[in-house]
Amino acid sequence: MIQVSTSQLEDPTQGFRNFPGSTSEGIGLGASEQEIIARYGKPSLRQDYGQTGVELSYTNPPITFGLQNDRCTSILLRGSGQK
Repeated sequence: MIQVSTSQLEDPTQGFRNFPGSTSEGIGLGASEQEIIARYGKPSLRQDYGQTGVELSYTNPPITFGLQNDRCTSILLRGSGQK
């Protein structure tokens, strides 16, 4: 599992500017929900936590995007379980 996150910052929507990395689909910290869905399609699971934010989870590839104020503040890559 690999996670990149700005969620521990006082203003997590500002921290993404310090990390230039992105997924193979070109999604990085700071991307909007619309941008993520445009690249990955409809998520397998969308969880809305109200003021805390939203999570978009996909099974293929196994990845979860955390968003706050419509900006990606975390990317979690999960292993496929295959060796």
